[in-house]
Amino acid sequence: MEAVAPRRRRKLLEERRYLAPLLIAPAVIVIALLVGGPLILAVYLSMTNATAGSLSGSFVGFDNYIDPWRDPNFRTALQNTIVFTLIANAVVVVVAALLAHFLIRDFRGKWFIRLLVLLPWAAPVALSTIGFLWIFDSLFSVVNWTAKALHLVDRFNPPQWLGDPNLAMASVITVHAWRLIPFATVIMIAGLASIPKEVDDAAAVDGATGLRKLFRVTLPLQ
Repeated sequence: MEAVAPRRRRKLLEERRYLAPLLIAPAVIVIALLVGGPLILAVYLSMTNATAGSLSGSFVGFDNYIDPWRDPNFRTALQNTIVFTLIANAVVVVVAALLAHFLIRDFRGKWFIRLLVLLPWAAPVALSTIGFLWIFDSLFSVVNWTAKALHLVDRFNPPQWLGDPNLAMASVITVHAWRLIPFATVIMIAGLASIPKEVDDAAAVDGATGLRKLFRVTLPLQ
């Protein structure tokens, strides 16, 4: 009887319903301690009047959530964040999709075009920031210089890219999209490369081209 009990326990551990929770338990415990604990503490502190560097304070309820809505600066910042997020992500997805569909084709110099597409992602953030500060500078902007040479803007009143609210938003979206488009393009190229060629051939035979092929074949299989 003493030998049967250990054998029975081993059989229980070999069953999926016992083995799976046992194997995943360490990861769950680590995540709960590293993520769950700080999250609960952050929620608690958000309902107190604790200041930076302090882990104690008086309970104030939802005042910290209600008061910002009365601040017009907060509402403006929230609106700008929503506009920035929607437009920037839409630009990244659309441009990356176009580039990915172009770069999966065979043509001469494809490796060089792919290198140029990946450069913004590989460039250091500090270098990119300095470069765009010069590009959008009010006096030495290369964009304004080119637009003046092509007589596209007023020579004596060029666009103030970082001085006008709308132009500043467009400038920030441009920099953000420029930084993320290469990574998104690589991901989409990997997804397109995973689609079997037989599927594309079958879609072409069935007359699925253009947007119909994109929504019925490409996107579901990526």
